[in-house]
Amino acid sequence: MTWNKLMANVDFLLEGIKDNRFPPDVIKIDGKPCETREQAIAVLEECKERGIESI
Repeated sequence: MTWNKLMANVDFLLEGIKDNRFPPDVIKIDGKPCETREQAIAVLEECKERGIESI
């Protein structure tokens, strides 16, 4: 299974990254994986602020 082929709920991903179920590199910015947990959390929180529910 490849993560980049799936749509996932932003809240689900955010919770999973915060509690270490998922590594930060499941989130990509312009095709590059996030290197830190904080970076991935910031990206997901910005998605929520913009009203994006799935990525």
